Amino acid sequence: MASNTRSIDRRTAEREATQVIERWNERLIAGRATWWSPTIGAAIAACMPWLDVYCPGCATSRTIDIRKLDRHPLGCIGNLVLGMRCTWCPGGARCRRSRGSIGRRRWPERRR
Repeated sequence: MASNTRSIDRRTAEREATQVIERWNERLIAGRATWWSPTIGAAIAACMPWLDVYCPGCATSRTIDIRKLDRHPLGCIGNLVLGMRCTWCPGGARCRRSRGSIGRRRWPERRR
C-alpha cells in the first residue's frame, strides 16, 4: 500500500514539475520576459535535466546535464545560468542567458 502511494506521489510530482518546466520553456522560446525560473529539483523531477545555455562571447550554445552539477535542488535555474562561464572563450565570458529550454531531450523511462 505504501509503495503504491509513493508511486502515485512521484507521478503527481513529475506531472506538476513538467507543467512548470514547459511553462518556462514556452516563455523563453517566445522571447517573453521571465519573472521567475524553476528550480533544479523541478527540472530533475520532470525528467528534463538538460539545460541549453548560450554564450554571447563566442556565440555558441551548449547543452548541460544539470544532474551532474553540485547544486542544491532548490536553487533556481536562472541563478545557475548567471554563474556559468564559457570554457571555450579566451576570457571566460559569462553565459548570461538560457537559450530555449530545459529538457529538450528526455532520458528513457526506467523499465519496471
